[in-house]
Amino acid sequence: MPARTKSRPQARPRSKSKSKSKARGAAKGQPARLTARHRAKAQREIARKLAELRGESGLSQAAVGKAVRLSASLVSKIERGERALDPLELGRFARLYGKSIVDFIT
Repeated sequence: MPARTKSRPQARPRSKSKSKSKARGAAKGQPARLTARHRAKAQREIARKLAELRGESGLSQAAVGKAVRLSASLVSKIERGERALDPLELGRFARLYGKSIVDFIT
């Protein structure tokens, strides 16, 4: 009786793509993921813009909170960058200040 040998699976050939634009771990066809550091930086920038717009409009945090259906303390945390916004909340802030969401993320 002949001895059985285990066959090893063949390794897939590596892609020869020279593009290095994707972040580590991004799947083919998927956008690159933001790192925690980039997310935090973006959050701080949005917070700065929100605080600046509130100052220009002359509204209090309580008035802004009422308009966007959040408490004044949450508005304060958002403006300090201590709390992230979800897309719906950002949309409410944008509508209040007459801006587009894109204005906050560019």
